[in-house]
Amino acid sequence: MNGTCFICDEAKIVRQNRKIGELICSACYQREIKPKEVCTLCEDEKRVDARNEQGGAICAACYQRHIKPKEVCTLCEVEKSVNVRDKQGGAICVTCYQREIKPKEVCTICECKEPAKTRNKQGGAICAACYQRDRRAKLRPTLQPSRST
Repeated sequence: MNGTCFICDEAKIVRQNRKIGELICSACYQREIKPKEVCTLCEDEKRVDARNEQGGAICAACYQRHIKPKEVCTLCEVEKSVNVRDKQGGAICVTCYQREIKPKEVCTICECKEPAKTRNKQGGAICAACYQRDRRAKLRPTLQPSRST
């Protein structure tokens, strides 16, 4: 369903999370709520992206690096993970998809014409640079003046 995510406060497709009882988008669920397990490949405690035949956890980085099939991208001709396929079934990597194929829209903040990273509550496009700038601003701690007694 469409709605506003409780965590990032962005208009997105959201689901009711049973654990906290709020509407959460999939990105915030993955980043903030999804349980962590020890990855069977790197042995770090991370969020599970896949499982091996024995049911062991595999993190996203290890899946990308060691398991996800790679093919030669039809645009850059470099062997990389496949992001999408063209009409003939040829592999296209994420870099080429972002640069060449993903539709470009006018950002509602800076007015540049780039692929939308996210959308505002009214559905307007927000580019990756503005999205990152906004995220950094939200994460920056508010400095409190020290009180001398």
